Amino acid sequence: MNNAVLVADIGGTKSWVSLFVPADDGSWRQETTRKYLNEEYGDPFPLLQDFLSRLEPGDYRVAAAGLAVAGPVHGEIAELTNLPWTVDAPRLRRQLDLDQVLLINDFQAAAHGISLLGEADLFCLNDAPVDEDGLALITGAGTGLGLALIGKCQHLPVRAVHPTEAGHADYAPATEQQLRLSNYLHETIRMERVSWENLLSGQGLVLLDAFLRGQDHPVLKTPEIITAGAERKEITSRHAIRLFWDLYAAWAGNVALMYRPLGGLFLFGGMAMRLRPWLEPERFMQEAVSRPAMQDLVRETPIFLVTDEQLALKGAAVAVKEMFY
Repeated sequence: MNNAVLVADIGGTKSWVSLFVPADDGSWRQETTRKYLNEEYGDPFPLLQDFLSRLEPGDYRVAAAGLAVAGPVHGEIAELTNLPWTVDAPRLRRQLDLDQVLLINDFQAAAHGISLLGEADLFCLNDAPVDEDGLALITGAGTGLGLALIGKCQHLPVRAVHPTEAGHADYAPATEQQLRLSNYLHETIRMERVSWENLLSGQGLVLLDAFLRGQDHPVLKTPEIITAGAERKEITSRHAIRLFWDLYAAWAGNVALMYRPLGGLFLFGGMAMRLRPWLEPERFMQEAVSRPAMQDLVRETPIFLVTDEQLALKGAAVAVKEMFY
């Protein structure tokens, strides 16, 4: 019987679950992997139980788990930000008969996975030199907007990873169109405060589409409907996606100035994957550096789009290995 580790990336909309098996050379081999829609489950336990029930009896002994969750982690408890789920590590240990469970923020997990990326997993948006000793940063839009920092620590053999909730910082308009957008959100949609996550997320794309259509409430309810319209060359849907990428570029430029991640600024998340067919790299960089006093600082930042949608899942496995093995 092989020892194995249960690893999951539990997002606001979907979850990836996989089994990692230690190999004789010290590496870990990723075995079976499944994707789940969270709306079909009321809690992480039945989702994880379903995955384990599909394994062949006697093939594996699963004694530990690493769970990346889309929300802040407080000790052994996590509340998902965009899903009414509580992830309780002690309870899951008992329910799934595990010895150890590691809870980790999803972008903290993605940051751990950066070391696994190869050239095929990255699309370069700004080909600046990478400082191997410099701070790195990963951010991205999905159901929400996450950000984590990766820095070297003199007393640790591995890089230190710091999760944040920066996506909930207040949105500030920088152009006339963005000012009209801000007024629309406050006056028409009646939002008291607008965060970057309100715009750089799946529901953010829905709001941008409603803004461009002049609607007093969103009529197209999901990003899938908008991307389907863009595929049919429907003009407003395409303009909404272009505005989304412009705001994403502005966010990237902001965090480049705030943190100066000369070790790399990595964009990750489901929305980037979904909207990649409409990404205009040159326009993206023009928007990112469009800040007259500090254009050169943004231009010095290596910026990459991560194309491996299982990065947080694999990063959670890295974190479990560092913590327990």
